[in-house]
Amino acid sequence: VTAVWTTSTVGEQFDVQLGKMLDAAKNVGIPKPYLGNRAIQWGRIDVAARGIVPMTRSDLQRYRLREGDLLVCEGGEVGRGAIWQNQLPECYYQKALHRLRAKSGYDARLMLALLHYWSSVGAFSDFVTQTSIAHLPREKFVQMPLPLPSKVEQCCIGDALQDADDLIATQERIITKKQAVKQGMIQRLFAGRSHAPSGWRDCCLGENLLGPPRYGINAAAVPLRPGIGTYIRITDINDDGRFDPHPKVGVSHPNAPSYILKTGELVIARTGASVGKSYLYDPRDGELVYAGFLINIAPDPRRLNPKFLALFMQTADYWNWVARTSMRTGQPGINGSEYAQLPLALPSIDIQNDVAKKFADVDQQIEALERRLHKSIAIKTAMMQQLLTGRARLRAESAL
Repeated sequence: VTAVWTTSTVGEQFDVQLGKMLDAAKNVGIPKPYLGNRAIQWGRIDVAARGIVPMTRSDLQRYRLREGDLLVCEGGEVGRGAIWQNQLPECYYQKALHRLRAKSGYDARLMLALLHYWSSVGAFSDFVTQTSIAHLPREKFVQMPLPLPSKVEQCCIGDALQDADDLIATQERIITKKQAVKQGMIQRLFAGRSHAPSGWRDCCLGENLLGPPRYGINAAAVPLRPGIGTYIRITDINDDGRFDPHPKVGVSHPNAPSYILKTGELVIARTGASVGKSYLYDPRDGELVYAGFLINIAPDPRRLNPKFLALFMQTADYWNWVARTSMRTGQPGINGSEYAQLPLALPSIDIQNDVAKKFADVDQQIEALERRLHKSIAIKTAMMQQLLTGRARLRAESAL
């Protein structure tokens, strides 16, 4: 807490209350919608993740949300919060959430920004109780020091950060819309044989490869350091098929150079809940060594454009094949021989190349939008560091 402002506490400025305990054996009353930890994201409430729980008459009075209430995660990602804006006509909350309601008009937007800032700098570490997962007990939460700017300055800070959030939300919506357009283009391209252009040929994946599918290296991940390769594992591939590690790790093994991905190669997850997930190697990601639970696919560029294959691996037809083929009595999986039997319908290589270029242009547009979004997020982060520590001050006239 900065010395610029008077210091209060969370409990002095907010009525803090945990939600209703869920107990199927004891809960009785009228079924009502409620929010849990999963529904609360940073600055956003996913009402689709709501549940239904019986509520007594006293529950209805005690746990009903009001517009402007701040909901804060008590466990998991401690401090993650969002403001209730009457997204539903009536809603309640469960014990995994703290409900903060201002006693004397403390700006909920400022409080939410402080929660986000505290989370980023590890300020909750002195207040959480650590068991299997972190928890923020009410008795500790209410004792957290809280800066107390004037009402005018609270409003100015809230307005400035709200403007930044609105810009970020707009950019996210544009990206989501652009991604949906791309996905629609993919589905139309591969939608059923009756819609396929004449001249497409039926074949299997294995007929269009430079060699048989190859399993990755079986080696442990180690902290990344100079002189060793960057490891790519199933968990490092996100749902969009990108290399997205948290954090990057390395692999130190004498055979690692034999498992370095080359331009035009893909890796596909062969086991577990992520079976079927794929990544087309992007040289911008640097030198990558692929792990044992991934299968390397090397398309023959004379017969199969790697980007065209990567597009097909985003379709419903592909994922339906994965679901059928991966069924096991235990953990789902698809081996290299089975991937080689993946049925494909392919146009000429010239058409494949044209399609790949068209989608590469779309991807470049999305990447440009994402770069703008990342800049906006960085600007907001810098604003928070300045405004929430008192290094930069706002007055009413400067916020107009």
